[in-house]
Amino acid sequence: MRVTGLIVVVVLCVFCVMSCSSSGDPTAKTPQEFVQKYSKAYKDGKVDLLVRMTQLADDKAKQDFKDDTNKDITSKGFGYVAWTNTRYVSEKSFDKHIRVEVDVKGGRSSIVLLKSAEGLKLALNPSDYE
Repeated sequence: MRVTGLIVVVVLCVFCVMSCSSSGDPTAKTPQEFVQKYSKAYKDGKVDLLVRMTQLADDKAKQDFKDDTNKDITSKGFGYVAWTNTRYVSEKSFDKHIRVEVDVKGGRSSIVLLKSAEGLKLALNPSDYE
């Protein structure tokens, strides 16, 4: 009886760890991983995850971003279509940021990821880092 109980506890712990690690961790170790996670969060409609992965100035900016992103995902608008079709191409690292070249449905673009204690975060205004 005790062995069965122990096995059940171990199995539940394994499932818990697996579900936590795959669903809500915004931390990406590389720009390539960041692009994959951000794109997947858009596909899955995980707005709170997108908020945590984006550099936003304050609570009002977070709420505005959340509202706009919810609308975009619901209507499958421009941002949704772009991000769900974005693929990593290359990167160039600088002191406090990384410029990442991406492919968006066959066209090239670039994004800027800011290096922070919480991991990489998307900069909403990449031209600020020219």
